[in-house]
Amino acid sequence: MNLKQRIELIKNEINQAVICSQTSADKARIVCVTKYAKIEDVIDIIKLGYYDIAENYLQEVNRKMPLLKQALSPEQFSLINWHFIGHLQRNKAEAVIDFSQLIQSVDSLRLAQRINQIAAKLNRKVNILVQVNISAEESKFGIGFSDAEKLFFEILKLENINIQGVMGIGPLVADPEDSRPGFKQLKIFYDKINQALSITEYPLMSVLSMGMSSDYIVALQEGSTMVRIGSAIFKGE
Repeated sequence: MNLKQRIELIKNEINQAVICSQTSADKARIVCVTKYAKIEDVIDIIKLGYYDIAENYLQEVNRKMPLLKQALSPEQFSLINWHFIGHLQRNKAEAVIDFSQLIQSVDSLRLAQRINQIAAKLNRKVNILVQVNISAEESKFGIGFSDAEKLFFEILKLENINIQGVMGIGPLVADPEDSRPGFKQLKIFYDKINQALSITEYPLMSVLSMGMSSDYIVALQEGSTMVRIGSAIFKGE
């Protein structure tokens, strides 16, 4: 199966899962995670019309970006939506803000304050997701559920940040069903926050980013609006 066939199969599976979950199909967004992908495959996936590209490491963005700029037309290159999904250190925040349209991994007030400070200096607003540790694994980054609501509303006060939603990473397990409780809990949290926002002047969240190559079907069944898929697209795994 080639790259085009794999992404079409994944797209069809996503549409089916969304229908079963009674979530609007136009809200199921595929973000292609390219950290282990060959540059030729990244070019091909963009040419197929998949412009949401995610990276975990700044150095990979710096390596790939000039190659993509050279291989793609100016219009194609301009359509890329860069997502940063890796753990973000405050000393690298400025460089990440420079290229990304969405930072998915904000998990502390100090990091958010640093992003806000840089954004104010640049006279722009930065789109973020609040990362919640849904697996309760110490090896995973993200704020715990017990502190997530407080963090959300503290970040909401920062004038140069737009919180577009929340992100969670399921546990590393053999059975995708084992990820369901965490996804379910994050959806409940997402709905709770949106309920609270509905009586304020702040806009509602629109992004619930959960689900990767091994568990995106379960995540979509639990209400995910954005899945981050790498190996299933680029390696067929």
